[in-house]
Amino acid sequence: MLSFQLKREIEVILTAYDEAAEFRDGIRIINESFPGLSDLLAKIGESGGKGADAGNKMRTHLAQLRNKVQPISPRSFFSSMEEFQRQLQKSTELKIDDLGLIDQISSRIETFSDHYEEYIKTYTAQSAGPLIVEARSLSEMLDGFQLALRLAHRNLDDQEQASVSERELTIYLPEMMPLDDFAQRLLAIHRLYEVIAQIIGVDVSEAPLRLQKAESGSLWSKVFGDSRVIGLIVDFLRSSVTYLYRSYTKEGRISAIPQKLDSLDKVMNFSERLRAEGIDTSEINELLRTSAVGIAKDINSLLGDQREITINGETQSLANEVQNSLEYSGRRLNLEYDLPDDKPQYDDPED
Repeated sequence: MLSFQLKREIEVILTAYDEAAEFRDGIRIINESFPGLSDLLAKIGESGGKGADAGNKMRTHLAQLRNKVQPISPRSFFSSMEEFQRQLQKSTELKIDDLGLIDQISSRIETFSDHYEEYIKTYTAQSAGPLIVEARSLSEMLDGFQLALRLAHRNLDDQEQASVSERELTIYLPEMMPLDDFAQRLLAIHRLYEVIAQIIGVDVSEAPLRLQKAESGSLWSKVFGDSRVIGLIVDFLRSSVTYLYRSYTKEGRISAIPQKLDSLDKVMNFSERLRAEGIDTSEINELLRTSAVGIAKDINSLLGDQREITINGETQSLANEVQNSLEYSGRRLNLEYDLPDDKPQYDDPED
């Protein structure tokens, strides 16, 4: 599993913990109501007066539990507990739960719930004892699992952050791919960064593209770069994905675009977005024209064959576009170009 997926799954469970505050508070109150339970249990086994005295003290403490739980609203408590269980059950499909710990916690919650329901029916010392024991066991299990999750989440946090002048680009492509394909897609990101930096006048020697993380199998890549360049790349990629999927659903294939500047303008409002960045496109029209084919080729290299693409946390998928109106045939998804294979990706405008 990619580390960002693992982190996201951990966050699902931690969110469930945070939202179950009333349930966890109730367990804490019950658990803290009898701090000396272990010592008294040990003394009860002793012979003579010490054992009898310990037994009397235990019964007194158990009888006082009713006063301790009075602040707990049964309706809110059980509602919070049921929602927490529901979230945990949703999480059983997560790959993080390899050891079945979530099922163990759910089972322990069910046992605790049975004891609590029995206790609030009678409020007897006999029913208080098992409830306190279960509260202690459940509290330790929940606290331990939560601590492990938070430590794992902290270890998965990226230490390096983008600088003030930078912006991050994360791309997740879930389809499995061989190593050479993975490398070519990383190179496509780099080439896109360099050509767009050239177009808007950013010196890549002063603002290089920095690779923060890359994980293969499927592709997850996180890079930092000049905020203007990365912003444009994000916009262009999202527009391309939208066109890629919508054109496929309407036509069954994507034909011969964008091989020219005007095609890029139709797909992603290329020139218009550059002008929004303060670029006088009339002065660099030839550079834009000669760069268009290479940009299209690299976008195709990066995004081709992917039914789902996540860019900076925002997921776009063919399934969402198709809905139930069109079955996916498995044909290759392309932003096509019609240059021979030996044509350079980016023509030198001075040639």
